[in-house]
Amino acid sequence: MLIAYGGIITGLILVALIGGTYISINTLSFICLASFFVGIMQIEGGTKYSLMCYFASSLLSFILPVKKEVAIAFSLFFGYYPIIKFYIEKIDKLYIEIVIKGILFSLVSFLIVNMGNSIFTFKWSEKISYIVIVLIILLFLYDFVLNFLFGFYVERIRNKIKRK
Repeated sequence: MLIAYGGIITGLILVALIGGTYISINTLSFICLASFFVGIMQIEGGTKYSLMCYFASSLLSFILPVKKEVAIAFSLFFGYYPIIKFYIEKIDKLYIEIVIKGILFSLVSFLIVNMGNSIFTFKWSEKISYIVIVLIILLFLYDFVLNFLFGFYVERIRNKIKRK
């Protein structure tokens, strides 16, 4: 049952990533939607099955017609974040969760800026510091939206899905 469900989830992840490729206005929204599906698999099947969906969809995103930027963003952060989020939130102490997420988001933001620096060769400046701060705020917003979507899924959708 979970393997079939995982196949459906992997397909939905890939549809979202392909959507992010061809509908370029909301690329980041589609990447976030794909990560939401990984989180659904975490809720339904646990870490083993969510990791299988993440690895399968990451691999397939480099084979199928998905923009490389979309595949890289999903594979390097957004794809596995819902799994990490699950374990961070098991701590059940809000201030510790925020600190851990803040450190993780800071690292990811610095990586994004440094990758951009290696591609565009700009010098570190005050402007770059603001970009890092904005990225950290956006990642906290992404985390908040994931909380909302997971809650909506558990409260409104999960019970309507037929299971054997």
